[in-house]
Amino acid sequence: MTASWTARLAAPTADLTVTFAHGQENGPNGPFGRIVLALGGDGHGELEHRSLGRLRRFRFRVDQAVVRDACALLAATDFPAAAALRPLYPDESPYDFEVRDGTEIARVVALRGGSGYAAVARALEAVAAALIGGVWMRMQLPAVAVMDVTEQ
Repeated sequence: MTASWTARLAAPTADLTVTFAHGQENGPNGPFGRIVLALGGDGHGELEHRSLGRLRRFRFRVDQAVVRDACALLAATDFPAAAALRPLYPDESPYDFEVRDGTEIARVVALRGGSGYAAVARALEAVAAALIGGVWMRMQLPAVAVMDVTEQ
């Protein structure tokens, strides 16, 4: 029998990857762009940031505690249970979470605010802000130390 997603997230292994996507590359109401952040259970990650026609890619590493904290927040949502959905507002961008563990994949799309997924997004956006800087620093996110950063 395969372990539940809650159990897998409680003890992330090197085979586990959490991918978070959010934003709009050319969103008229926000200067943040679109991010796709993949964070491995071993602390290695990749970030793709698209904003106003510019593409930036990063490879990095974070402390294992960052991975455990993000996974614990995701487990607390009862992932992959879907959050309540409603029609999107103009220029609104939902949160997109995908977790891979070996060959198994689970995914959920959640709206901003009102769900536990917002706390997960905030934790992962903090990693993105540490790499991207600029307007991302205005979001008053928790500080995250990123190491071994390379920008491609």
